[in-house]
This record gives sequence, C-alpha cells and structure tokens, in this order.
Amino acid sequence: MTEERNEKRWVGLFVHIMEDGEILYQGRIISCDGDFVIRRYSFADGRPTDTIRLSPSELVSNCRFYENEWEWRRAGNAAMGYDLEWCERVDELLGLSGPDDPPPALEQPV
Repeated sequence: MTEERNEKRWVGLFVHIMEDGEILYQGRIISCDGDFVIRRYSFADGRPTDTIRLSPSELVSNCRFYENEWEWRRAGNAAMGYDLEWCERVDELLGLSGPDDPPPALEQPV
C-alpha cells in the first residue's frame, strides 16, 4: 500500500521527457498502475496528442518534473531559447495560468 501511495504522488505533475539534455516531449502524468501514463501535448498548439506509458525507472531517468503548468511552460520556453518576458505577456493575454494559480484538472486517460 505504501508503494501505491508513493506512485500516486507523481500523478498530476507536468513533465519534460528528455534525451541527451534536450526536451523531446512535454506532458503530464495522468495515472499510475505500476507504469506511469503520460498525456503528451503538442509544441505547436498545446493540444493533447496521445498517451504513452513509462516504467518508474524510465520516468525517473528521462524526465524533468514540474508541480505547476506555469513552471513547466517557463522551463520549456527557456529551453527553446524564447524571450521569457514576451512569453509571459502572451500567457497573460491568453489568460493562461500564472505561478500561483492551481493546476488544471486532470484529464482521464483514453
């Protein structure tokens, strides 16, 4: 039971899936049943694209974790070399969350 509770604490975190120090994918952990189910999102428009499964060892060795959407977007924008002030202004104009906003509700896996 303790192991299950420990796995559940990961659910809801935002992630960047990395390879050789580069962001390959962006997503959010949406469930755990031994493996972690990650909803991936498009870099082009932020829409959900698909879900993938990662083992606990793959998750820990290949991902960077963020507790909120704002930190996740900011880290992704910085990694892409974007002007962060401009990105924050665009986020504000679009009504996207800020650093103190609660995370959006989790989507159910499909």
